[in-house]
Parts: sequence; structure tokens; C-alpha cells
Amino acid sequence: MASLMVIRPYELPDEAAVTAIVSQSWGLDWQGGTYPPYGPATDEPAFLRTVVAESERRLVGFGTIWTAPMHPHTLYSAVGVEPAQQGRCFGRQLMERLLALRGPRASLRMQTAIWETNERGARFLRHHGFTPVRRTWEPVLPVTSELLGAVPKLQRAQAVRVARCKRAGYVISALSELARDRAWTVKVAALCAEVYAATHLINPPTTVSRSTWEEIVFGDPEDPLLEEGSFVAMSGDDPVAFGLLHPCTEPWILELGWRGVAEGHRSWSRSLVLALTFEQVVYAMRVGSDLRAEVDSTDPWAMLMYQALPFRPAAAWVTWQRPPWA
Repeated sequence: MASLMVIRPYELPDEAAVTAIVSQSWGLDWQGGTYPPYGPATDEPAFLRTVVAESERRLVGFGTIWTAPMHPHTLYSAVGVEPAQQGRCFGRQLMERLLALRGPRASLRMQTAIWETNERGARFLRHHGFTPVRRTWEPVLPVTSELLGAVPKLQRAQAVRVARCKRAGYVISALSELARDRAWTVKVAALCAEVYAATHLINPPTTVSRSTWEEIVFGDPEDPLLEEGSFVAMSGDDPVAFGLLHPCTEPWILELGWRGVAEGHRSWSRSLVLALTFEQVVYAMRVGSDLRAEVDSTDPWAMLMYQALPFRPAAAWVTWQRPPWA
């Protein structure tokens, strides 16, 4: 006799079982184990609905949908089922329940993400109308070992790039070396906002104030900026390209952050991005740290860096989207 399956709202005692399924399906190392979010139903500060699947009174799967204030045009989703219980329609019924819970948000595209190695998950998503739209890598650049042998060649290439940029009127400096006022930081924040929007065309961000972007770039306590390892290219008094660097909780690793070039200067993207990034490589060598990046296939400037430098191979995190009419 087939076991009775129950789909019901998430309750606080479900946390341990759901956490175990998250670990099996996504791995707790991604973003510190915060993906995907789940919990009791809430509408503020963001919408969240989580349901669980029970078989013989044991939790075997969960589904969750949520919104993110920074990207209001998308409804995020995730479905996870114990590996031993997959193929028994739990995932399908969880997805159907999530679709029913969307309410007025049914007009939004849905988005989810899985590791590229999750072939069963990819088949499941295609069956439910999702298509892959982006790949994300988190590779490490071994500054303190393999890269050291290539330094002379890289230095020669950097000298050529910097000279070419200088002839075109660009001056590269570390943030820590520049005398700045509020007007200058507003310009940098506006440039970061412009680049962020250009790299998120498949999931556009909301419009926020320049002061909010200043806080994101210069004042985020959870993602502080290493100004001595972050570089900008100036054209006159205007910052027109940048590469940010952040500390990491892991020892001997620094995080290569956002980088990009202002509209009107993008014919110089390759020279500027690689010149800025190599300055960060030199800084990492000086302090004895390797570098890690988060590289989206939809980010042309991060891809320039990824393709030009000898990062170690890394598995891809694949983003999928489902249009409202699917």
C-alpha cells in the first residue's frame, strides 16, 4: 500500500530535518548555509512561505518561496527532497503547492539555483518550465603558489596595459591613496550601481538612493572594504572603472569583489579591468593571501578577469528562471 503523503506549512520543530535536506541538496558551504531561506510564513520585511512533505509522519522534503527587496521583480524558489525519496512525486507536489501560494506574486518570474552536478534537479526544473540563465563560479586564484612563477610575464603585460591606459588619460590608484570628499564617494557609489545593474539584466535590481549605495559600498559591516586593495581608474576627477577587494572569514583568502567600467569608457574594458585586477594580485602577494572571486557568466567584467588569469577550476552554480506564463 502506498504511504500517505502530507504537504503542510513549515513549523519550527521542522528545522533540523529541513537543514539536513538543505545540506544534502545544496551543501552548507554555499553562502554560509543561508541558501535557500526557509521558515514560518512572513510578509515583512520580505515575503516567505515554506511547506514540507511528510511520509509516514516523517519529513522527507520541503519547498520554499521568498522575495528579496533588492530584486523585487523575481520570486525566488527552492524544492528539496531526501535523495532516497526522490522519484516518488514529492518534488512535484511541493512545487504545485508553492505555485498555489504565490497569490498576487504569480505575475513575477520565478528563480532558483542548483549545482551543475545536480542532473536530477535539472530535469525536474525543465519539467516545470525553468530554463538556465546564468552560471556562477567561485574559483580561487593561487597567488601564493602557482601564480608566482608567472609574475614576470604578468608584470610585463601589466606595464603595457598601464602605459596604454595612461596615454588614454586614465590614472589607476588605490582607494586608500586618494583624497576624497562626499561628492567623490557619491560618484563611486553611482558607478557601482550602474555596473551592478548592467550585470543583472536577467534580474534587475530596484532603484535605491545614492546614500544607500554609499552604505553598500563603503559602510557594510558584513562585507567591509579593503581600501588599500581596492583600486579605481580616474579620468580627470571622475572614477570610471573600479575593482573592489574584501576580507574573508577563511584565513589567507581575500575576496575579489565587484568590478566594472562606466558607460562611455567600455571600449577600454579589457585594459582597465585587467590593470585594476593585477594591482589586486600584487597586493595579495604582498600580504600573503590567495584570491577568490564570484564570477557570473552574465558579468562581462568578471568574465574578463576569469578568462585572463589562471584560476583553479570550480563547479558552477546554475541559476534557472521560470516565466510567469509557464
